[in-house]
Amino acid sequence: MGDHTESYMIEFDPNVVSYRTLCHLFFQSHNATAPMPRQYCSSVFLYSDEQARVYDEVAAEVQPMLRRNIVTRRLVSSPDRFTDAEGYHQHFSLRQNPRLLAEVAKVVDPSSDEFAWHPLPALLNAYAAATVDSSALPRDAPRLRALGLSARGVELAEAAAGGRRR
Repeated sequence: MGDHTESYMIEFDPNVVSYRTLCHLFFQSHNATAPMPRQYCSSVFLYSDEQARVYDEVAAEVQPMLRRNIVTRRLVSSPDRFTDAEGYHQHFSLRQNPRLLAEVAKVVDPSSDEFAWHPLPALLNAYAAATVDSSALPRDAPRLRALGLSARGVELAEAAAGGRRR
């Protein structure tokens, strides 16, 4: 059990979102100063010298705002070393919301391999985990509908986000 670090891989289009922005989100979304066992520790997997440079710059920008030192493990790796988690771990927060999951199941079967990589569960997992607030819904709703989510599913996504607006 202790020979892995739970993580997620983000595939992104640098024409849409910069790696710098993702690094800032990385620090905003979790406590990078909390010492944890290897399985749950703060880690960043760097795939290029450019990513390492940008990550180091952002870490240096963020550090003065933190009360403790950043303890994030900085690892040079490659995408082919990433191993997908078991199916029951995929889109965990979405799986904890049975009504929203039932709406997704009308589009993609949660027990299928497709569920792990399909964009609809990925996007809705962010709402279910409350990492996206409801102010993003006007932007995301057309895409959710285009991916096959019902109007009821869009309402449930908003409810999952708690109606919070940042």
